[in-house]
Amino acid sequence: MIRQVVPEQAVAALARRGAAFFQRPPADWTSPFCFEQNGSILIGKYTDWKALRRHAEAGRRLGVHAEPLTPAEIRARIPILNDTDIAGGIWSSG
Repeated sequence: MIRQVVPEQAVAALARRGAAFFQRPPADWTSPFCFEQNGSILIGKYTDWKALRRHAEAGRRLGVHAEPLTPAEIRARIPILNDTDIAGGIWSSG
């Protein structure tokens, strides 16, 4: 996983460069690797939900896809979380 929703600009830029490398490795890259881009959901409880939303906004300003999700939307995607106390989440396709 390459987490791109982070508040630090330098870390976000490094993550984007890393993701781009794995999506399109240089032509002369000879070592095999497996990379499948699936996306990720960052889940926030009530104590960290505000910070997570700030991180998502910072990521969006840097060009990272970061979509807020309600608890119901998260539970629809990950049913095992039905009994979990969550405030929301951030879906990042990258």
